[in-house]
Amino acid sequence: MGITKNLFLDALSCPSYAWQSVHRPERVTMDRADEFKIEQGREIGKLARLIYPEGILIEEKDMVRAARITESLMGSPDGTVLYEAAFCCGSYRARADILHKKNGCWNLVEVKSSIRDKALFIADLAYTSMVMEMCGYAAQDRILWLLSREYTIDQNVENLFQAVDHTKPVRLRTGEFLRSAPWIEQMLLDTDRPEAPFGPSCKKCEYSSNCFDFPVHEHIISLPFLSRKVYDKLIDKGISMIRDLPEQMELTPHQEMMKRSLLENRTIVSSELESMLECIEWPAFYLDFETTMTAIPLFPDTLPYQQIVTQYSVHICSEIGEVTDHREFLAETDRDCRKDLAEKLIHDLKGSGSIVVYSGFEQSTIGKLASLFPELTESLKALVPRLVDLEKIIKNGIYHPEFKGRTSIKKTLPALVPDMHYDDLSIGNGSSALAAYAGMARGDIPDEQIPGLRKDLLDYCARDTLAMVKLHEALFRAVEKEKKNGL
Repeated sequence: MGITKNLFLDALSCPSYAWQSVHRPERVTMDRADEFKIEQGREIGKLARLIYPEGILIEEKDMVRAARITESLMGSPDGTVLYEAAFCCGSYRARADILHKKNGCWNLVEVKSSIRDKALFIADLAYTSMVMEMCGYAAQDRILWLLSREYTIDQNVENLFQAVDHTKPVRLRTGEFLRSAPWIEQMLLDTDRPEAPFGPSCKKCEYSSNCFDFPVHEHIISLPFLSRKVYDKLIDKGISMIRDLPEQMELTPHQEMMKRSLLENRTIVSSELESMLECIEWPAFYLDFETTMTAIPLFPDTLPYQQIVTQYSVHICSEIGEVTDHREFLAETDRDCRKDLAEKLIHDLKGSGSIVVYSGFEQSTIGKLASLFPELTESLKALVPRLVDLEKIIKNGIYHPEFKGRTSIKKTLPALVPDMHYDDLSIGNGSSALAAYAGMARGDIPDEQIPGLRKDLLDYCARDTLAMVKLHEALFRAVEKEKKNGL
């Protein structure tokens, strides 16, 4: 068994998760978004190597052989800059992005395709530093390279990176890791799974059903907007399940519906749902945006990880469920089309009637476009008072047992409209849509595949707005059913 950085850090966070990932590994299927994230990391790594053109890249994949090559180069006068230096000690394995020798001392550099510093990055550096020390090498400086927030594509590669000196915290964490390494190695080799304390990370863990004898979504950790203070008080009183919450405890409408739904095992409809739906004026325009963002900017005057709106879909209904028109836009990939998008959006949403969205993302996107194009500001801002957030209505108006504490469209749609889904689409989520557009704009997609990929993007965005049409219809039917049952 080889212990990698991710496995070691997982073990520190949750020994049970790390143990199960070794002994009961889930089959991981990467989608377009996962592959794009990995490719961006590789690209940033390659660009970092241009900073020291004299550096030697250790391309050997076998870690034991790569470690021997590393050891030989570190003892050679030619090995002053090493890329992907490898270190092995017992079960532990590590690769250093950059090792740079200065004044007889080795400096460790970790390269990240991120514009924000994170506590996790100190842990990443400390793990590599730990394995180096296990092998008898101590880094003098431990440096993090992040992407500069100000970088544009007309600048030199040296301007892409900003260095953050994390030497002191990394040294402290390295010492902690060295003390933890023996028991982590033994725990991972053990045949028995370690006990798992229940915590927030368990909500989305694929192994939670192996650790606990209750559904995580029925635990109070799944209650939306539950403060840590209230959570701790409830746990101290021995109250851990939503169904056991005290009658006198004040809950939000969403929390109250969730509790009732678990107790009664049925869909709960708020008495306020009908009035919330009545605020939608006809004709209704169901709007969804898709965006992209990349580590290396796609267009002039854009920055690393700047969110760029690339497409939209609008379904228009004259009344509940009656689609009268569908309008859409998908940007070209050889230039920044945001102004074209904004102008067509104003045209496609002209007139009166509510603009139905799902979450506050569309409002913030319209606001960014208004700031970007002063000549369109007035027309874009005029759209904002017409926006109606369907997710907000769902949060306060209805709860289905299959929501399981969440109200994203990927949770509410199969629960309320079971005959509608995304399974038949080649692109089935926003992250994959982001990656697909970026791939075309970066030139990663063969020309013959682009027409089909553009159709896939349009189909996905259109499915999102049609999903809102169907959800709205399902909410209306739920109200009618409640009124009938109440007679």
